[in-house]
Amino acid sequence: MSQTQWSFIINPSAGARSGRHTARRLDSIRERFPDAECLPTGQPGDALAWARARRDDAGRVVVAVGGDGTVNSVACGLAGGRARMAVIAAGSGNDFARMLGMPRGFANALDVLAECKPLPVDFAEVQIVDAHGKTIETGFVNSLGLGLEARIAARAGRARWLRGFPRYLAAALVELLTDRPAAMVIEQAGQRIDQRQVLVALANGRWAGGGFMLAPAARLDSGELVLTRADPLPLWRLLMLLPTTLWGGHVGKTGVHQASVRNLRVDCPDGVAVHLDGEVLTETAVHLDVAVQPGALKVLAPGR
Repeated sequence: MSQTQWSFIINPSAGARSGRHTARRLDSIRERFPDAECLPTGQPGDALAWARARRDDAGRVVVAVGGDGTVNSVACGLAGGRARMAVIAAGSGNDFARMLGMPRGFANALDVLAECKPLPVDFAEVQIVDAHGKTIETGFVNSLGLGLEARIAARAGRARWLRGFPRYLAAALVELLTDRPAAMVIEQAGQRIDQRQVLVALANGRWAGGGFMLAPAARLDSGELVLTRADPLPLWRLLMLLPTTLWGGHVGKTGVHQASVRNLRVDCPDGVAVHLDGEVLTETAVHLDVAVQPGALKVLAPGR
């Protein structure tokens, strides 16, 4: 059997780290994987392009070293290909790494990486049309959010004075106080829902926003996504629901709805913000189509 070839795509700015910190990580990678290819990103699009160039190499593992945004770029580049993917959490959210069961801490993750086994993981293809008529074709591997959740992701991305989950929690509290539910028409499995929504989220993984368990029933290899949506509710109800999302206690509460979907279509006449794996793609989406591609990724995960 040919030897595995390793490519580490590293986001130096993930988790607001310094250049010295990145240099130490590179030294650790080269110590454990002396023949590995190390590729620190320098500009947007690097991770996607490098992953795409390696997607059909069956003997290669492409490791995303960064947060969920880096994971998204690498997943979009590898989906449907022969190369395997791995993740080392180094960002603020790290929701997908948690779903895989990867250990926390850079050194710990490196130590188990070579022993991980490939897991078939679903990938969701997404087509978005914004208010200017621009079409965006992309995808996600962990979560997508419209409206409130996307605005929380945007605010958290701007809040440099906090890190990790507290950043997302603070952003959620601020956005809840100023939220205005967006008009949406949602179509899935022959059902049409035409009303304002506080939140619409699609989940392949259980966690989003650095630790909110929005979809406790989600599985990476189910061939379906979990749709979570919330009706317009009084502010006091939303504030009471917020802490319950840390353990999935919001499921089944009045005004909160969940369903398993394979395809979804959403129209937003006034335009709405959209995030994919924590990265805000647009703030003026008027149309969105999502379709699941079962097992489109082979991702290394610790033994279960």
